[in-house]
Amino acid sequence: MTYNVVIPLAGYGTRFKQSGYKNLKPFLKVDGKNSMLDLILNNFPSRAKKIFIVRNNLENKYLKILQKYKNSEVLFIKPHKLGPLYTLFLARHRLYELKNIFISYCDIHWKWNKFKLTNLNSNIIFCFKGWHPFTADNNNYAFCKNKNNKFFSIKEKESFTKSWQKEPLSIGLFFFKKGEEMINIFEKIIKEKMLVNKEYFPSLAFNYLKNTQIKYVKNFCHIGKPDYYEIFKKWKKFKDIKNNFKKKIKKLRFADEILILAAGESKRFIKEKIKIPKFLCRTGSHNLRMVMQVKDYLPSVKKINLVSYKKKQKILTDNFNLFCLQKRTDGQASSAFQIINRLSNNKSFFVNCCDNFSIFDLNNFRLLKRKSDIIVFSSENVETDSQTKDGSWVIASSNKVKKIYLKSSKVGFSKRLTGNFYFKNKEIFTKCYNTVNTKKNSNNEILIDNLVKQAIKMKYKVYTINDKIYVNMGTPKLLKEFNFWENYFDAG
Repeated sequence: MTYNVVIPLAGYGTRFKQSGYKNLKPFLKVDGKNSMLDLILNNFPSRAKKIFIVRNNLENKYLKILQKYKNSEVLFIKPHKLGPLYTLFLARHRLYELKNIFISYCDIHWKWNKFKLTNLNSNIIFCFKGWHPFTADNNNYAFCKNKNNKFFSIKEKESFTKSWQKEPLSIGLFFFKKGEEMINIFEKIIKEKMLVNKEYFPSLAFNYLKNTQIKYVKNFCHIGKPDYYEIFKKWKKFKDIKNNFKKKIKKLRFADEILILAAGESKRFIKEKIKIPKFLCRTGSHNLRMVMQVKDYLPSVKKINLVSYKKKQKILTDNFNLFCLQKRTDGQASSAFQIINRLSNNKSFFVNCCDNFSIFDLNNFRLLKRKSDIIVFSSENVETDSQTKDGSWVIASSNKVKKIYLKSSKVGFSKRLTGNFYFKNKEIFTKCYNTVNTKKNSNNEILIDNLVKQAIKMKYKVYTINDKIYVNMGTPKLLKEFNFWENYFDAG
């Protein structure tokens, strides 16, 4: 069976341009090799006919890229701002004669769900149904309605119900059996001015087509907004580099002792009626306990110390030196202090929270260690919680920390503290802790962030290392996102 893959590329990528991106959206790289456009075409055999519809004023550098694709054709149309259906309609004289046509938006990624590109006997809307981080509070997509398990209707930019994550979401990929039938319906939609937000969408054609089916993809992502693109790119990079990092760090001794702090109350999890302690929640594509997931990204040359609260389980005692606090402390730093106080004076130590981990440049860490009293880990933080006031932020020059903002929204070009810290010795931690502890109000929680701020005042050498990847599982929402993305990229 021969078929055609048609991709409308007549837009200007305004949102990306306004955000400072230099290249047009479909040509932006998602990794070292592939662009958005490559991801789409990688889902089809190379023998498929590729038809790109572009505006006649498209820059030559993009035309040269398109012309390099094997078995491809470029169609030129006049510029407009009337949406993807109108782009397709302006190329009607070529599309009219075609059969077996896949139409794909230029800014999506998906994985087939046991779907075979053979003997397609119906028109198809490809859909995704289920939880997705980009649709958790956003129904600005096309949704389908079924009746008696058959396709009934579709509408754009809104859902049929308030539970839209249970509805079939059209991902922006369609299959038309006949170009003639497709173009005739496009013409009807334009004549009757069926615009949505001043644009025409090909999805609405299926309201007038007989013999339409919904086919579900295994997973999908819309990457047509700058923040979605950056998040997708982060998790794609995570997939590409995580195994190599884990292999390298296992044999590294980057501190004399490693501590994982897991003595918190997990209030945000309890609020969501998750009764199991946060650090024991199941995570990722391998369904590991959260603390075991974190452990996977730390050295294994020596048993790691785990600071917990009245929780002795075999999985913990087998894998960690377990320290169980008998009463709650007034914060993260105080919990750490209970164990650090037992260390030898000259021992360095690394503190990791139980709900996050980092992938970072190991050589850079070694270099910073030679001149640092404290190293704090920081991140660009493109996650969906980046606008909250839950985190602390640092401003640095040549990796030296100049200022820290505690529990605030992002300030200027600051980077987010991740909750991981290296201390050269116990004395530095203890002096900073005692100073902060004497000044604090009785109800204030003492974070290690507070100690870092005090260390800067005390003229200690505080440096930061910027993560390549920062993974935060510290809230039910962030944990759900981590599980989604790791399963997304680890799935076959």
